[in-house]
Amino acid sequence: MKQYIKTKNICNYNQKDQTYQMFMKVLLIMILYRIMKTGIFPFVLGEITILELLLPILLIIVCILLCYGGYYIGEKYLAKNQYKEEECLIDGILLGLLLPIKTPFWIILIAVFLTIFIGRYFYDGVPIGMPSLIGILGSISLCIWLQICHLDSLNINSILLEFTQEYPLNQISIASIYLGGIGERISKTSPILCILAFLYLRKNIKWRIPIYFIGTYLTLLVFSNYFISNSWIDIFKSIGVGNILFLSLFCGTDMRTTPVTNAGQIVFAVFLGIFTYIGTFFFTSYLAIILSILISNLFTPLYDYFGNYYELKYCSEY
Repeated sequence: MKQYIKTKNICNYNQKDQTYQMFMKVLLIMILYRIMKTGIFPFVLGEITILELLLPILLIIVCILLCYGGYYIGEKYLAKNQYKEEECLIDGILLGLLLPIKTPFWIILIAVFLTIFIGRYFYDGVPIGMPSLIGILGSISLCIWLQICHLDSLNINSILLEFTQEYPLNQISIASIYLGGIGERISKTSPILCILAFLYLRKNIKWRIPIYFIGTYLTLLVFSNYFISNSWIDIFKSIGVGNILFLSLFCGTDMRTTPVTNAGQIVFAVFLGIFTYIGTFFFTSYLAIILSILISNLFTPLYDYFGNYYELKYCSEY
């Protein structure tokens, strides 16, 4: 069974380089779309200044440069050949996408530190999603603690609102949500664009995870709608408003933290959907899926053990 897991890991690992290139193309398109939708068009209409137009680009550039700085420090003083430059680039881009556009520089520094030195080197993090989520969650926790300490002069209130306050669905049109017209994060892009990205990446990622995750989460929403009698249109709004599609695609299909067996991926995705649904009762949907991804990854060996047992038993019978 261990040899079976090892073989499947090698197959997934060998396609990483091609997956990185495809991820970069998709992320670049999403960045350009978001900048045009919330930057260039409002600037042409005179609604924002040139500085506000350049802030998203500056945020991504700063995150990438800081991640490269942490990469060289880590490779020189902590561990050789544990972290690759393409992984560093993905980490920087994801941080720039997931952080609010007007994030103070000192919070960006903390997020990069947690991503590189905790998510990568200490935790032995994984390409594409996991380390960036650790950096985001650590930054949110710090901001909440600072607010509890009544340190309001640090200009963190606007940042916390993006993380801890849910958008009122009755005040937002479904068109503005699915065209990516809300929020202060670049990753709050069009869910339609995320669906197209999934269709493009499906052969190079663990496609079962976003499919079964969204299916489970949507089923639970529909089931609760039957008893709570919420508006059916709010269900589709909640799917698009909380970065659920973006995070499930780019951070939930990790190469080495998610199960390698098909059955394990399905079980992983189902529990991810359940954890996210439960988390929405206590947190925003954005925080709920981040916590769910991090928690679900802790049980990956268990999911793979089940997946290997099921697949080996199935192969032996047929």
